[in-house]
Amino acid sequence: MLTQYQFSQVARINNEYGDEVEIELMKHPDYYRVVATICEDSTPFKDYIGIGLDNYNQALALRQAIHKLHWAAYRSCHCSLLDSS
Repeated sequence: MLTQYQFSQVARINNEYGDEVEIELMKHPDYYRVVATICEDSTPFKDYIGIGLDNYNQALALRQAIHKLHWAAYRSCHCSLLDSS
């Protein structure tokens, strides 16, 4: 299925953990979609993804995608820290 979008932009940033995060912003006719990914360069080779959608606001879609990405990539670290206390 081919989807129409009005514009697309890709950015790469390094987060506070030193991982490279790739962010793709897309404006569809009636909503914003943001896909944020982390692809590990060493073993174990794991890919993490967060997707955010908002009907009106690109920043809210971005925040949602980053939040979901952070949860997917780092929740095991946070759980082990919480279990040790």
